[in-house]
Amino acid sequence: MSLDQSLVIKEESPFDRAVVYLATALFALNIILVSVIVLSRQIEGLEVQFLQPFTRYSLVIAVYFGAAVASRNDQHISIRFVLNRIGETRPMLKAVLNTLSSLAVTVFLAITTAAMATATLTNWERGFASTNLVSPGHVYLGICIGIAIMGIYEVLNTYSNTRKLYSLLNERSVQSSMDN
Repeated sequence: MSLDQSLVIKEESPFDRAVVYLATALFALNIILVSVIVLSRQIEGLEVQFLQPFTRYSLVIAVYFGAAVASRNDQHISIRFVLNRIGETRPMLKAVLNTLSSLAVTVFLAITTAAMATATLTNWERGFASTNLVSPGHVYLGICIGIAIMGIYEVLNTYSNTRKLYSLLNERSVQSSMDN
């Protein structure tokens, strides 16, 4: 079993490109910041300790944007092995489980986005002890945006899975009416 590790997006839109570019830029920024921090340790008198918390927080945000890209490409962790086994013998059950799991993920992401929005607003002014550049609210905002983008893609996945299920139900009803 091989996994597609490319960043190629199905039916690419400007929104999809923006998400991929932003995720890539965040990871590239992290590589640059970590490199600067490591190199600064080799140069006497160069202090860039203020970058460490910023680097840590930007990595957290980048992970959520990377997860949004994986969600868009339908490459996130799921129960595919079990669903594929079920789908060989029971395609209707597979479609129902796909739809239910997509719906559950969508609901979870909606609740998580709402919680992160609340955390963003309540922590916007509060500062970290280690830096004044970034507040917890800024970090929560980045995470909230990443989760919201994942939610958008999961809504699209839920819609697609629901259409597949509807199509299978229509085929089944047509088949049963032809049999009668």
